[in-house]
Amino acid sequence: NKKNRWKNLSFLKKNIILLVLCFSLLFISSIAYSALNEELSIVGDLVLRAVKDIRIIDLTLTNTENDGDELYNSKYTTNTITIGVNLTTVGSSITYTSTIKSTGTVPMEITNITSSINNSTVGEVIITDLSVENVIEANTTKIFTIKLNKKTSSSINEITSIIDLNWEEYILPVLYTDPILVGNDPILNNLVPIVYNGTNWEVADPYQEWYNYTNQ
Repeated sequence: NKKNRWKNLSFLKKNIILLVLCFSLLFISSIAYSALNEELSIVGDLVLRAVKDIRIIDLTLTNTENDGDELYNSKYTTNTITIGVNLTTVGSSITYTSTIKSTGTVPMEITNITSSINNSTVGEVIITDLSVENVIEANTTKIFTIKLNKKTSSSINEITSIIDLNWEEYILPVLYTDPILVGNDPILNNLVPIVYNGTNWEVADPYQEWYNYTNQ
């Protein structure tokens, strides 16, 4: 009897040990699955999220005319440029080139350009090679020119200017294969709109195109 009791106790211990091992494995597996699921979720977000990284990366003085000179070293931030110059006579000018760089994954559109000057009756800011609605593609650069010019005779020689740029993600416009769709309500005319999604032509949702039409 004593021998049987020891056998029963041994059997019970083995069962307890097996149960503990099973629960431990289940616990470890659930933690590993949770970690893997979270990692995959993060990776998925990184893949799907549009990266909008665009900024001014340089500002270089390239030309001076009629004794135009810098008051101080001009500077720039992500989307602003500050310039201070000394222009002594009519026709005095100073010219800079600057570069915008996009390292993101989506095209970006220039939506606004603001140039302020401390005395607009004496000086002027001329920006070339950059305008509103310019699109800067992903992983490309855009070089433009800034010229400060003294346009009228004045004792005011110190001219300062701040140029501010705004941009946002460029959304491809809706394009139609059939000219009859342009300016026509796709719903009322029972038309099937065909749109370009940036890669391929496809049949679009007519109700979405109705929204686009009514909000032109």
